[in-house]
Amino acid sequence: METMAILNCIPGLLNDVTIGEVLVANPHSLQGRSASSKELQYNFNELASHIEDYTNNIKDVKFASMVDLARNRLTEIMSVGEESDWDDKHSRFKQFESIRNGLDTAISAASEKSILRQLEDLRKELETRFSSEISLELGSYDENQNMARSLYNKVMLAIAEMKGISFRQ
Repeated sequence: METMAILNCIPGLLNDVTIGEVLVANPHSLQGRSASSKELQYNFNELASHIEDYTNNIKDVKFASMVDLARNRLTEIMSVGEESDWDDKHSRFKQFESIRNGLDTAISAASEKSILRQLEDLRKELETRFSSEISLELGSYDENQNMARSLYNKVMLAIAEMKGISFRQ
């Protein structure tokens, strides 16, 4: 909530901005915590409503959906792949171009059925091409080193969000 309070104090900075994820990390303990945008908005708005004469600027801020985050991660991976001429680290993502185009088309049309279908296709393709990378072994996960796993996580959360499934209470 401290992060949200800080963002609330600088509303001019947040014009025409979409907030993707808010992650809070403690560099001393090497631990971090994240929360969904819906959770953050709800909790902050609830707290702000109980403070007399408090200006809540967060209610006008746009937060990205899980679909946006999954699409952005896919685009980021593919952009770096294209810039690196599809080096070894990115070469298996080259085949995802048609899925990315389909997802973009579905998002532009705002067709929930099409978006969900494209996300399911992306999930299946990741499970086929990256089965060993997306299986999680205890202590082996590093999102920066494992692009397939981070994309898979975002895709699964986007599918859950579209189906109305929440992982937090």
